Amino acid sequence: MKISKVVILIALLACIGLGVYYVYNINVFDQDTLKTVDIRTGDFSAPAIYELNESESNKLFRSLSSLRETSLTEVEGAITFDMTLLNAWNITKNYHVSFTSDQQVYIKKDKDKTLMQVDDPMFFFSHKGFDAFYLGIQYPELSLTINNESIDLRQTGITWSFRRLDGTWHPTELPDREVVSVPGTIVNPQTSIGLNSDKMPNDAMLKITHIDTATVAFEGRVNIRQLPIPEYDGHFNYELSLTWDQSDKGYKGYSTITAPVVVDLPESFTLSKNKVYQGDLIVLSAMHINDIQHIAVEQNITPNFRWFVSTGEIRGYLPTNYNTSTGLHTITIKNTETGAVYTHEVEVVSRDFKVQRLIVDPNVEAATRNDAAYEEFRRIFNPVRLQSETTRYYDQPFVL
Repeated sequence: MKISKVVILIALLACIGLGVYYVYNINVFDQDTLKTVDIRTGDFSAPAIYELNESESNKLFRSLSSLRETSLTEVEGAITFDMTLLNAWNITKNYHVSFTSDQQVYIKKDKDKTLMQVDDPMFFFSHKGFDAFYLGIQYPELSLTINNESIDLRQTGITWSFRRLDGTWHPTELPDREVVSVPGTIVNPQTSIGLNSDKMPNDAMLKITHIDTATVAFEGRVNIRQLPIPEYDGHFNYELSLTWDQSDKGYKGYSTITAPVVVDLPESFTLSKNKVYQGDLIVLSAMHINDIQHIAVEQNITPNFRWFVSTGEIRGYLPTNYNTSTGLHTITIKNTETGAVYTHEVEVVSRDFKVQRLIVDPNVEAATRNDAAYEEFRRIFNPVRLQSETTRYYDQPFVL
């Protein structure tokens, strides 16, 4: 009887021992028993579950073994994550991980009021589950506005990298961002168009292309806050190439922004000068003209005035000379289609010309003053008077 009791007691103790051993083992969390890690912030309702590789697992448990008790109970202004460890027996262990602005990491175990500081935070600095801490150095939010109202844009060719606190650069995969391209419209010369970004790029190159003719209306570096507007009307494509190289701030990247823009500004006319000396050239520029054939100019400075159109620029030239009368001259511009009339005044001031009187040899005059010479002059010289030559054939005054 006594032997039976002893056997039962031994068996009972063995069961208790096995139970304790089992309970102890299923509650073990280490590199060998860890199954997954669930990391999320209060902003993320969906779980973010990760299976750690050997290197990541070693970093995690080195960080957890470096906890140091503090006198703090809360950390103000910190970004907090919920981290749940799941082991091979589906037992969980919960932690609250807080990142401070001075790059310190604190941990509070679930239902524990003691706040522990992590002396070796490399796992938390390097794992992508905590990338929400790096929101300040992620790809910026961009918006293109006309008079502070957003218009549609496309973002393509996006590359972006940010540096985690462990010093490694992390490339971010970002897809092209397509939208329905409803053009923005500019109808007022006081309109402002600009790109808003919480991170100013180091370099911004803008190319404005006239869609109908495929001609480039503008190309060059710009201030993204205030983009230029073409000097003539039409449908345009704005293409901004943006480069960020802020390694000292922990981010770098590139992106191309495109947006369709319709320019339909009221027609306007400007003079290059309002006061000239005899012999000077006056340039009359026409901007935002729908049809130059409907624009008539009345003036008494030069005969046979005409418009010259080149890649969106429309100009007329009013050369003055020795015979141009001094005083105020009125230039009247009329739109024969709409009836609009624009008036400009220019003052011509007398110039002290150097005059040289030449006497032609009578024999030369007799040999060249004939119908054949006049016909040759009209045939060769007159046509080129209306052509602009890029080469200058003289660099000295004509007066000897």
